[in-house]
Amino acid sequence: MTTAGVQSRSGPGGRRALPEILRVTDLSVPAWVSEGMGLPAERWPGERTWSRREGGGWTLISGAIEGARGMGALELQRRVCEVYAELGAELSRGRALYPLRFWNFVPGIHEGMGDGLDRYMVFNAGRFAGFASWHVGGEDFGPRLSTASGVGHEGTALVVHCLAGPTPGTPVENPRQVPAYRYSKRLGPLPPCFARATVLDRRPGEAARVLVGGTAAVRGEDSVHEGNLLGQIGETLENMGALACEAGGVSGSIGVGLSRYRELRAYVTRVEDEAEVLGAIEGSFAGVGRVEVMRASICRRELLVEIEGVAEVSGSVRDAV
Repeated sequence: MTTAGVQSRSGPGGRRALPEILRVTDLSVPAWVSEGMGLPAERWPGERTWSRREGGGWTLISGAIEGARGMGALELQRRVCEVYAELGAELSRGRALYPLRFWNFVPGIHEGMGDGLDRYMVFNAGRFAGFASWHVGGEDFGPRLSTASGVGHEGTALVVHCLAGPTPGTPVENPRQVPAYRYSKRLGPLPPCFARATVLDRRPGEAARVLVGGTAAVRGEDSVHEGNLLGQIGETLENMGALACEAGGVSGSIGVGLSRYRELRAYVTRVEDEAEVLGAIEGSFAGVGRVEVMRASICRRELLVEIEGVAEVSGSVRDAV
């Protein structure tokens, strides 16, 4: 992963150590994924060059659609569908059969594609069709989706990373939000396909690991606090706290939920907001050891910040099933 301005800081006067800050400058997965993975093994070239990495019992498959920013809506939708269909086929051939987490980097995510659609809406339509074609089967796959992030960048390629494992995760939804796969058509003709979080299999004697997807200031299905950075940060933290509590099968305050996080990545739309976002993170996530920050466009133009992460919970929704 390409990083710049790496910092490791300790709190003065005996206070808790502040998290390490990594500034991400490429379209890579977070450091917690890359650590322990082997070197990329090239799979099949052609229109898309795929790579596959394995380590720690996980498999990471990455691919790109080169020149996606210059494609029309129908071509881009078709190509995204093909990417997700190929991912499903590749997973079915390997030991890691179950997708656990996706990262999507969409070029020019807000640019218009005609008929009132932006590039993110077209991407969502292609992703929906791709998921409908593989192991989830049909169109009633929403409750079985894994979590994901989708942000914009200024390049030309559309990049997709899929983290998979030998056992399925348990999807978790946020009681404060409408599941993304049930969004109304005013947000696009076909909905985004992701769960808010995925709980991984727990080993005996260990906490359950929760992969929390991109989380922003959305309540129900509506963006809130438009133009208000502090309001959006606060709403994002509320959502992240609620998700951790829901994943742990417990009720609790926002602070209880936020204390369970161990790794974070923040996507910040405006570079001048970075210090405010990092300050809020340092003051709210007592258990986080590392924070990555990346300049990116969020999937909705009015959103200024999105945060994803990894939490650990002693119980989980899986235990209650």
